[in-house]
Amino acid sequence: MVAMSYRIAPRAWTQLPELTPQQEAAARQAPGMTVVAAGPGTGKTLVVAEAASRHVLAGGSLERTVVLAHSRTAAQALRRDITRRLPRAQTSAQVTTIHGLSLGLLGRYWPHEDSPWRLLRAPEQESRIRELLDGVPADAWPEEVRPALGTRAFARQLREVLARARQFSLDSEGVGALAREAGDDLFASVARFMEDYLTVGDFSGTLDYAELVYRTRLLLTEAPVAESVRGAFDAVIVDDAHELDSAQVALVTDLARVGLPVLALGDPHQRIGGYRGASPSALADLAALPGSRSLTLTHGFRNAEEVGRALAALDSRLDQHHAAPTPVAVQSSGDVVSRVFDDESAELAHVAAELRHAVTYQGCSWHDLVVVTRAGRTQLSAVAKELIRLGVPVEVSGDEIALAEQPAVGTVLLALGVAARGGAPEADEARLLLSSPLCGLDGVAQRRLARSLLARHRELGTSSALLGRCLGEPHLLDGIDGEDAAAALELSRLLRHTADLLRSGAEVQVALWSLWDATDWPSRLRDQALHGSRRANADLDAMVELFDLAERMDDLLGVAGATTFITEVAGQEIPADTGRELAAEGRGVQVMTAHRTRGLEWERVWVIGVQEGLWPRLSRPGLLLDAERLSADHLAPRASAHNCSASGNSSTSPARGPARCSRSAPCRGSTARVAARPGSWASWAFR
Repeated sequence: MVAMSYRIAPRAWTQLPELTPQQEAAARQAPGMTVVAAGPGTGKTLVVAEAASRHVLAGGSLERTVVLAHSRTAAQALRRDITRRLPRAQTSAQVTTIHGLSLGLLGRYWPHEDSPWRLLRAPEQESRIRELLDGVPADAWPEEVRPALGTRAFARQLREVLARARQFSLDSEGVGALAREAGDDLFASVARFMEDYLTVGDFSGTLDYAELVYRTRLLLTEAPVAESVRGAFDAVIVDDAHELDSAQVALVTDLARVGLPVLALGDPHQRIGGYRGASPSALADLAALPGSRSLTLTHGFRNAEEVGRALAALDSRLDQHHAAPTPVAVQSSGDVVSRVFDDESAELAHVAAELRHAVTYQGCSWHDLVVVTRAGRTQLSAVAKELIRLGVPVEVSGDEIALAEQPAVGTVLLALGVAARGGAPEADEARLLLSSPLCGLDGVAQRRLARSLLARHRELGTSSALLGRCLGEPHLLDGIDGEDAAAALELSRLLRHTADLLRSGAEVQVALWSLWDATDWPSRLRDQALHGSRRANADLDAMVELFDLAERMDDLLGVAGATTFITEVAGQEIPADTGRELAAEGRGVQVMTAHRTRGLEWERVWVIGVQEGLWPRLSRPGLLLDAERLSADHLAPRASAHNCSASGNSSTSPARGPARCSRSAPCRGSTARVAARPGSWASWAFR
C-alpha cells in the first residue's frame, strides 16, 4: 500500500485596493450626517466596508457599528468584505438591513407580551389581508370595488396602500381623517380595514415591514430609549440610501438626531424601489439635516467609454436632484448594441450563441456574463430553462422564485393534495408522483411497469390507464415482481398513510413531515448538497422555508387545513426574503431581474425581452411613471463593464417597437433588425 500525504494549500489573499482621495474623504470618520452621492462603479460599497473597518480598528467593534444594506444578501456580502479587512474575528456584527435593525431595537425596548415580535414577509402579509377581506361584509366597501374584493390584485393593492400610510406616519384615524376631508368613501373603508389589520397584528405579535419601522420611530421619541441607543452604538453607515422610503429616511435622520454619526451613500439614478415606496428625494432629505456635509465620488472603475456614453445619455433624461455625476469612464474598449428579433425563441437562440462564443473564443468565464430579464412568473424561469436547453450553464438565485414554483415544494404539495383527497391521484398526478424523487421511476421504468400491469389486468383498460390507477388501487400491483412495482407500492402506502393522518385531524406540518421523511430523498439531497450541488442546496432551502411556513400556520388541521395550506402557498406570488439564499458560485451565466443587478458587475450584460409598454414597466397600467421606468433601463447598463446588449422581439406586438432605452442610448448605429435564428455562431456578436 502506497503511503500518501496531503498538504493544505495556503489561502490566496486578495490585495485590498487603495482608496482614491475622494473615497478617503468619504470613509473618514466625522460627526453628524455625511451624505455621499456616488455613481455606478465608483467604489461606493468599498467606502462602506472601509469606513466600518476603520471604526473597529480605532477601538470599536462591529457590534457597535451599524451597517445597513438594502437586502439580506447585500448585508451578507458586506459583512464578508468588512471582516476580511479586520485582524480578528467579530461577534454579533450589526451588518443588517434597516428592518433587521428595527426588529432588534423593538425586541429590546418594546417586547411583545407573550412571544418575540415576528416579521410578516410580503407573501404572508398578502395572505393575511386576503383572509381578513373574506371576513369583512361586502357592503363595508364602496359598490364600485365590491366585484374585486376576492381578487389577489385587490389584496396586493390594499397591501401597498397600508404600507404607504405607515411610511407617511399615518394610523387608521389619520387615513380616516384624510378620507373625510376628501369625501373619499374608498379610503374611509381602507381606514376601517387598517384598524382591524393592526389589531390582529397586535394580538398575534406580528408586524409588517412598514409597521416595524413606524414603531421603531415611536421608540426613539422616548428620551430613555434615545439615550440607550446613543450609548449602544458608535456609528451608522447606510449603503444604497437611495432605496430608503420616507419612513426609513426619517428613521436614519432620527438616529443622527440622537447623536450618532451617520454616513449615507447612494445615487438616485439607481433607485428602483419606487414601486414599494423608495423616496426619490432620500439623499436630498438626509443632506437637509442641519450640520450635514455632502461629498461626491466621480472616478469610475467599471464602465468602458462606450457604456459610459450610454449612461450619460440616460442620465440626461433623469431627474438631476441630488444625483451623482456620471462617473469618468475607464479607458478601454466597449460596445452597446440594440436589436429586435423575430420572436422570443430566436432572441434566446442568438443570446445563447453569443454567450457560448464569448466563453469559447473571447476568453470570458461563464460567471462574467449575465442575462437580465423580467420577473419570476412572467419570464425568468422560462428563460433559464431555454438557455440550459441551448447548452448554456445557468444560475438563478433562489429568492427570485416564489415558494410554490420551487420544484421540491411542488412535489411535496402535489403529494399532500392527493393525500387530502384520500390518497388516490388522477392519472396525470400519478405519473408525476411516480417520476418524482418520492418514487424515482423514470419514463422507461414507468413503461415497463405499465406493460406488467396490462399483462395481468388487460380487461381493466389500457396500460396508460392502469398506470394512472395503481397508486389509488394498490391491489393492482399484487403479484408483480421487481423494483418498479415495489417502489410504486411504497409510494401508494405513503400517500394512504398521510391521508389517514389528515383524516385523524393531524397538523399540516406533521403530514408534510410524513411525506418528506419516509423516503431517502432528504438524505440524497443532503449528500448532493455536500458535494456542491447548487440545485440540491436550493431544494433544501425551499423545503426548510415550507416547513417554517407550516409551523407558523399550526392552527391548520386535517383535510381542510391541508387544502387551505396548499391554497395559501400557491397564492404566494411574491418571493420571500428568507435570508437563506446561497451566493452565486460562478459556475454558470447568472439569469436575474433588473432589480437584482444593483451594485453588481459583469464583463458583459444581455438585457432581453425589452419592449415599449411591456417591460420595463414598474407601474400598473394607467400609472405612467416615466422616470421610474427609465431608472430600470438605466440599471442593467450600469452593471456592464465593457459590453451591453438590449434586445426585444416583435412577436407580441409589432406596433410597439423597441423600448425607449434603445432609442435614447448611443448604440452602435440604429437598432438592428435580426432575422431568423443564428448559425453555428453569431457573426455579429460583441467584438
